[in-house]
Amino acid sequence: MVAPEDSTQRLAELLAGEALGDLDRAERAELDALLRAEPGHRRDEFRPIAALTRAALRGPAPAPMPQKLRSALQRTAEDWTARAVQRAR
Repeated sequence: MVAPEDSTQRLAELLAGEALGDLDRAERAELDALLRAEPGHRRDEFRPIAALTRAALRGPAPAPMPQKLRSALQRTAEDWTARAVQRAR
């Protein structure tokens, strides 16, 4: 028997694959079966996310992060990591 979280994860993978248009026949059949077994999910629930992703990837590349901001974020991350390591000891 498949654990519920495993079937939910697989359902999410298949829904995403369908939204992107890259499922083969066997995967479509598996998706149909999982949707029948888990009626709380909609076949089209990943389509808006896929559409937004495609639109974002088509757009212009974002501007590079300013070096001052990059350095500040790096210092903050290093400080946070050091404190987390100390707490874990």
